[in-house]
Amino acid sequence: MPIRSGLPPSSRARTETPSGGFSPYTGAQDDLVQPGRRTGRGGHRNAKDRRSDVLSIGQCENVWAASHFAFAIGRPLNRYVTINWSTAGVPDPLRGTGLYLKRAGDWLRDRGVPLLYVWTRESVGGLHTHLLMHVPTEHRLAFSRANRRWLVSAGAAAARGVRRTRPVGRSYDSYRSAPADYLVNLQTVVAYLLKGASEAAAVYAGRFHSDQGVVVGKRSGASIGLGAWARRLADFSSPAIWTTSPPVLAATPLGGLAGTPRRPRAQAHMRT
Repeated sequence: MPIRSGLPPSSRARTETPSGGFSPYTGAQDDLVQPGRRTGRGGHRNAKDRRSDVLSIGQCENVWAASHFAFAIGRPLNRYVTINWSTAGVPDPLRGTGLYLKRAGDWLRDRGVPLLYVWTRESVGGLHTHLLMHVPTEHRLAFSRANRRWLVSAGAAAARGVRRTRPVGRSYDSYRSAPADYLVNLQTVVAYLLKGASEAAAVYAGRFHSDQGVVVGKRSGASIGLGAWARRLADFSSPAIWTTSPPVLAATPLGGLAGTPRRPRAQAHMRT
């Protein structure tokens, strides 16, 4: 049975919500929904005034599984980006992150690359967003140069400490040159992203487990192409925590992506 990428046709769309964020419900690749918008069952779960002080087990499992699913479909998350919105002078981090991802997604799709990522938000040390993204090695330098422009368009001030970016592994190409090393580093970086986990989910954070403050609005997520719907469609089973075995979907080599499935109409409002 061939691998199925789990990327709906909507991943190629460029739809911007009135708030400036990407909305999966209007055909884009981002799960940062418009603040306060109802998203089907569950009511205002992503409302702007929703407060949380920890990541739940479900949130941790989603980020963990999505990160490994990216590797399994040949689109490993090889770039780790942290944006400090407090240092940048941006009062609405969710909107800022949505605008940044809108620009990054447009740029990547112009080069035939889907926007795939996971993210978490924290408030200790200033309101900031952690992102793990897939950026092919051949685009890494151009992507780095364009980052500053995208941050400015999101309202960020040109200040030191606004953005930090680094590879997952020894280099941005580690997923190809040293996949075992890449997977070890991926799990370490994901654990760091999940350090604000609840006590019940502390195993996901490992030694990094610590208080990460109160966050208003959604605290974590994954792009639709890596989310729960895509993983179910591909029959993907999340690997055990701190495993040394690479995640797989089928006996298909790394990098193999098959046809793009259509998203079932009845699941149009499924959240990640």
